[in-house]
Amino acid sequence: MMSDFKNKVSNAYFNIVDIDNTLDKKIKSLPRRHGGTENSDTVGDLIDDLKYFLEELISEVQWWNIL
Repeated sequence: MMSDFKNKVSNAYFNIVDIDNTLDKKIKSLPRRHGGTENSDTVGDLIDDLKYFLEELISEVQWWNIL
């Protein structure tokens, strides 16, 4: 069960890394649209937030030694 979770989290992390490496600077600089409005965050910021979250999740799960 936990191995399946580990695989899903790892897959999500490597997918977001691939997205980050695939998109060019112009696309990453596009403003984030939230609720139909734009704000100061960019697509690149969202990608960075997702990578950070997944890295922290992996670190926490490994710390508890349940992977």
